[in-house]
Amino acid sequence: MDALQTRRRLAGVVPVCAILRAVNRTGLALLVYIFTAGWLLVSCSAGGGTPPQIVSGPQGPAAVTASPLSFTISAPGAASCGWTLSGTAGPVDSGACQRADGAFSCTVPLPGPGLYRVTFDTGAASVGVAGLDYRPRYGGSYPDLDDGSSGITSGWGAWGGSTVADPLVHEYPGLGVVTIYRPEVLPAARPAVFFVSGWGRDAATYDRLFRFLASKGFVVFDVYNEDPGNITSTYPNALSMLDDAVIRHAAWVDTSRVGLMGHSMGGGMAFWLAVRIFGDYGWGSAGRFIFVTAPWYTFLTTRADLERIPADTRVIMQTYQEDLFTDPDVYELVYRLLPTPPPEKDFVYVRSASVSGYDYHANHYTSYTGAMTQWDPVHYEPYDLLDVYALNRPLDALTAYVFDGEQAAREVALGGGSPAQVEMGPLPPLTVTDDPDFHDPAVSYDYVCRDDNDEGWDDLDIWMLADECP
Repeated sequence: MDALQTRRRLAGVVPVCAILRAVNRTGLALLVYIFTAGWLLVSCSAGGGTPPQIVSGPQGPAAVTASPLSFTISAPGAASCGWTLSGTAGPVDSGACQRADGAFSCTVPLPGPGLYRVTFDTGAASVGVAGLDYRPRYGGSYPDLDDGSSGITSGWGAWGGSTVADPLVHEYPGLGVVTIYRPEVLPAARPAVFFVSGWGRDAATYDRLFRFLASKGFVVFDVYNEDPGNITSTYPNALSMLDDAVIRHAAWVDTSRVGLMGHSMGGGMAFWLAVRIFGDYGWGSAGRFIFVTAPWYTFLTTRADLERIPADTRVIMQTYQEDLFTDPDVYELVYRLLPTPPPEKDFVYVRSASVSGYDYHANHYTSYTGAMTQWDPVHYEPYDLLDVYALNRPLDALTAYVFDGEQAAREVALGGGSPAQVEMGPLPPLTVTDDPDFHDPAVSYDYVCRDDNDEGWDDLDIWMLADECP
């Protein structure tokens, strides 16, 4: 190494040595100064101060039902504070907070159902909260009701705040049709409700029920079967169509939170499907329920099959005073065989009434929700307070309890006959029991568990529960 190189290297060493000597002289005081200065530089805005903190508003993962969200942010010394809203697909919106009483007031609007994160930034430091699961419950209004009422305007059963997209239809030639209802804004996967239509009924028959669910932020899949009488193929066909539709729209569906619904023939099939998607697939691990109306036979199903339905499946089985088309023995039997413990399932009986000159008929077609039927084009089932109180109100509470863990909703959905559960506004209260026995047996119906009859279905091997009759 020549003399020039030696001088250059020594020139680089001297400043380092000088710094080390300075540190040695000043000792701990200098180290404390360096640490404090660095902390101040990275912790807050140009005005200095402590890192921002969320004083009020959601501070961790939470189910939220109203928009906008209100937050108070404490950031002493900060000159400004702004918020950024992010969804699963990336940034959604941003805005500025307003200074108020030594803190910042932040109003964050949520564009639609989804999973969100909000970050608050003072320019030099930030604080955020993730896992905000927005499922608007209130805020919308009912479509026109046939009885001239406005429905329920607040609380359980009120119309949701989400705009509903046009239904999406998938046709499966030779099998049937799956129709999907969903919120227009869907930035994250949502809980799904799978509904099986009654014999020969398409999605339009239950249109307003599906729109109600979608207004709450859920994705609804309706299954219509082309050949409902061929039970040995109809059941597996329904599952095949659902499988395909869910795969097509996997980004929309949170299969850890799933509800099963069905009417009449579809109500009976719901329990067979529960064995497959709850028992075999494991869907609904974070929340699952079955809500059936006027259910018919549950075919291709044994006691051992029903025992594979997870015991954490909440159940509402709903029957109607004027329903002369379904056999009470059948659905009472299925209810008793379900492994769900009594506190988490209820057998509900809906009564007819006449109020202010308007007749409310609780019959086999109650869940048609104001639709023309395919079999009887001149028959119109009104959309009225019977739908609002008997269907929408307990269904709203059930989804909140099962999907979001809201304990206050349990009293309305599965209250075991509590005053909050049986409330029907001006209509007769619901009758709720865990020990069902049919109320008004139709003289024209042959009860399969009680006598020899000529209906025929009970003689077929496809109704395997015949052996379970008492």
